[in-house]
Amino acid sequence: AIVAMDQLWAGNIGEVDSNNGITNRFSDRIIQSPRGRFDVLPRESFLEVAVNDGDEIIKLESLADKLLVFKKKMTYIINIGKDGSEYIESEHKFIGVSHPASVIKTEGGIAWVNSRGVFVYDGQNLVNIIDNKINSDEWRQYIGREPLIGFIPHKKQLFIIREASSNLDSSLYVYDFQTKSWSRNIGGMGIDSKSNIVNAQDTTEAYDGSAVYSTIKPSSST
Repeated sequence: AIVAMDQLWAGNIGEVDSNNGITNRFSDRIIQSPRGRFDVLPRESFLEVAVNDGDEIIKLESLADKLLVFKKKMTYIINIGKDGSEYIESEHKFIGVSHPASVIKTEGGIAWVNSRGVFVYDGQNLVNIIDNKINSDEWRQYIGREPLIGFIPHKKQLFIIREASSNLDSSLYVYDFQTKSWSRNIGGMGIDSKSNIVNAQDTTEAYDGSAVYSTIKPSSST
């Protein structure tokens, strides 16, 4: 779920019975609240994105008047302007995500990661920032089934960890928005468990409850 344009939007929803058992599942559906009433989700107020395509909504994110809908195989950009006429502005094959932790909001837009690269959308342009920087075969060999992405605001850097739910490889890639360059840290984070990334109010990056990301020192450059 995400709050955007003064509404709550919730994707991949289910209806429950009196025993809290799911009776109906709508993996392609996004239900929306009235403006300014985030605790009200009318049953008839919804969008459906590529119904019965064998895919499901993994993550929602917003940027200005755009709602980004991430499925496993596809990413959709929906215009949700104030006039109330939502429509799909663009759809992008093969650049979906497998895990909610594979998407992060940065000061310059929305960034996400999958086996094809790292994508950044600024509201107008969508680019793959590993193009001409990292060999595609090298990238596919590194990225796991559920990669994790984070953002370090005071350094203007993204970092990528190959697997959100495994400790098989603790190395990480770091992208610097100022130099537009990649580096790889082979030493990792020095901790065993991982979660999705949370940016605290003081912009310190929280990782499973520990503020550790300000200590990243890449060991090799690309």
